[in-house]
Amino acid sequence: MPHLLGCGSPVLHYDEFAMAMFDASHWGAVLVVDDDFDFREAVAEVLESFGHRVFTAMNGREALRQLQDGVPRPCLILLDWILPPPAGPELLAQLGRLPDAPELSVIVITASTRLLPPAFPAPVRGVLTKPFDIEDLLAAVGRRRQLVR
Repeated sequence: MPHLLGCGSPVLHYDEFAMAMFDASHWGAVLVVDDDFDFREAVAEVLESFGHRVFTAMNGREALRQLQDGVPRPCLILLDWILPPPAGPELLAQLGRLPDAPELSVIVITASTRLLPPAFPAPVRGVLTKPFDIEDLLAAVGRRRQLVR
C-alpha cells in the first residue's frame, strides 16, 4: 500500500525499489514551500533520505527572502498553491523577476485542482495533487532531475 503525504501524519517507510529508483546525490537543492508544518517536514524528510539538500519555507514571503538572501539556489521549488500571501500565483510572478528566473523550476502542490489556472507560466513543470504517495513525489522530482542533466 502506498504511503500518502498530505493527509494527516504520514508514516514514512521506503522500500528497496523506491530507494533504487531515485538517488539524488550530486543533484541540487529543493525548496519546499508549504504552510502545513507536518506536510512540509514530511516532504523534506523523504527528499533528504534520497540525498537532496532541502530547504523549507512556511509561506511565500519566507521563500522569497531565502532566495534573495543566499540560500543555495534550488534546482526545484515545490510550491503549495494556496499559501498565506503571497499565494502561489503572486509568488510565481515574483519568482519570475529574480535574476536567475530562467533556471528556476516549480512543481505546484495543491489539494484542489479546481483552483488551478488552465495554464501555468514557464517555471511550472508539473502539478502534484494532495494527497500523493511517496512514489509520485519521487517520480515528479525525478522527471525534473532528468531535464537538468
